[in-house]
Amino acid sequence: MEISQADVVLCEFYFSDLKKSKNRPVLVLKDNLPYNDFVAIPISSKIEKLQIDEVILD
Repeated sequence: MEISQADVVLCEFYFSDLKKSKNRPVLVLKDNLPYNDFVAIPISSKIEKLQIDEVILD
């Protein structure tokens, strides 16, 4: 699968016990890193309880 900057893709996030996981959407910030790695941030439509370091993008 080809991943490019600004793509929204699903990534597997493990729970703290590392036994279960869930696919969640992320926004790709940087691609073309060694070993087919990329940098991404999780995205969500839930904005009721924003944390101090979370922002809303329009």
